[in-house]
Amino acid sequence: PSGPYGSISVGFGQTCAVGVSNRIACWGLNQFGQANAPLGRYRSVSAGDAHTCAVGASYNLVCWGGNWHGQLTAPSGRYRLVSAGGGFACAVGESREIVCWGDNAYGKSDPPEGRYRSVSAGWRHACAVTVSGELVCWGQNNHGQTDAPSGAYGSVSAGGFHTCALRDAGELVCWGHLPHARTRPPAELQ
Repeated sequence: PSGPYGSISVGFGQTCAVGVSNRIACWGLNQFGQANAPLGRYRSVSAGDAHTCAVGASYNLVCWGGNWHGQLTAPSGRYRLVSAGGGFACAVGESREIVCWGDNAYGKSDPPEGRYRSVSAGWRHACAVTVSGELVCWGQNNHGQTDAPSGAYGSVSAGGFHTCALRDAGELVCWGHLPHARTRPPAELQ
């Protein structure tokens, strides 16, 4: 769709973006309603597998789409950001704690205690960056996707069976199942 946008999120089959007017536009697969964004104003959006979640204008959580594991039952409270994954979602609360809900296979909805800057929900695992810049991952680890390397990080993105993170110094690091992926960025990005 046309119009200026401030952020975008790509899920399994749907894409959603937050416009500069703080409205959400979604397109793509919609058999479970995952692309039917509710009316309202939003701060951010995260597209998952068959569901999508967003942080509302008043820092509340809103989720829509498929609900086989309770992934639409977002907790009440005030949240900084949300990340929708494979049948579950996680959010960083106002006091920087992480809360997850939905499918808890492999313990992916059981985040460790602590204070966090960000969180990323993948297919069967999740990772987060602590306020001190350390990486913490939990959930299924059959391909080493939760074996986070040590160091100081600014951001992390959990995928299907791998994870990538950006070190504070700008280096991109990936781990887990990477048969066709690069473990280092292309030369033109270095």
